[in-house]
Parts: sequence; structure tokens; C-alpha cells
Amino acid sequence: MSCGTILLDSSTTALEIFLGGLVTAQQAFFAVEYLDSFNGEGHISGYTNNSTPVTMVAAPYHAPYNRLIQSLRVFNTDTGSLTITIQKRKGAVVTVLYSKPIDSGSTVVFEDCAGFDEVQPVPASMARLLAFMGA
Repeated sequence: MSCGTILLDSSTTALEIFLGGLVTAQQAFFAVEYLDSFNGEGHISGYTNNSTPVTMVAAPYHAPYNRLIQSLRVFNTDTGSLTITIQKRKGAVVTVLYSKPIDSGSTVVFEDCAGFDEVQPVPASMARLLAFMGA
């Protein structure tokens, strides 16, 4: 990997997320955009499941295809602080890419070649969108 890139480069590689404990009221919401060398652009969104790893982006369909993560956002919509862990799983090998507590209303941001940014507050417009979506 170079310049802060996350590349899923085999049919056994996936990007996962989990929390360091239980939420108080709401699971964290995530949204990921990626480039698939077989299918073009893709996007996926979902929610964490406490300390159980959730697949954010599944492995590419088969070799030699890969998936390049272009951007990733994790929104802490819970009422308390959450420890967010993002990991890359390649078969039985797990590499932690990010693990940090974030405050309620804050966001973890990843951009290709920029890496992970510090936690940022959720803009009011995003908070309204999340509330509208039931997040």
C-alpha cells in the first residue's frame, strides 16, 4: 500500500469494522465508496454491531480483480463515545488500520492517498440527513 491506500487485492480480503464495546443507544453508521476493477464504482453503507466485526466491503469476486477504497465515513450517532476499529482481513491475517475513541456526533474520515483524518464533528446538514434516514 502506498500514500494511505486501502486495497482489497484477493478473493479472501475484506474491510471490517467493529466497536470496542456496546453502544448506549445507536450503532455507528458507515458509508464507503470504492473502485472495483471488475464492476467499476461501488458504494455500500450499513451499521456496526457492537463488538462483532461487520464487513464494510467484501472481497473482490475473484483474482486478479481488486477493490480500491476511495472514501470511507463512520458517523458516531450514539449518545456516548465509541471506540471505532477498522481492519483489513486477508484470510486469517488481520491488520488494524484505525482504532480510536470518537465522541458522539463525530466522524472518522478516510480518503484515498490522504489516509485517516482526525475525528470531525458531524455537520448540521449531515445530522439532519442521518435523522431523516433513521440513523
